[in-house]
Order: sequence, then C-alpha cells, then structure tokens
Amino acid sequence: MRNGNEITQMAKFHIKNVSKWWTFGIGIHR
Repeated sequence: MRNGNEITQMAKFHIKNVSKWWTFGIGIHR
C-alpha cells in the first residue's frame, strides 16, 4: 500500500478516540 503509514496513523487515532468515548459512555451509564 502506498499510504500504509498514513492509514496506520489514522487507525490509531480512531481507536484512541473510540476508546475515549467508550469509557465516557460507560462512565455515564454507571
């Protein structure tokens, strides 16, 4: 892939964002 590194960076950022919101959502539910 030509943009393999860029995709990896985007994926890491996305995963970090999702986990942040996931933790936030769990905090609200509890």
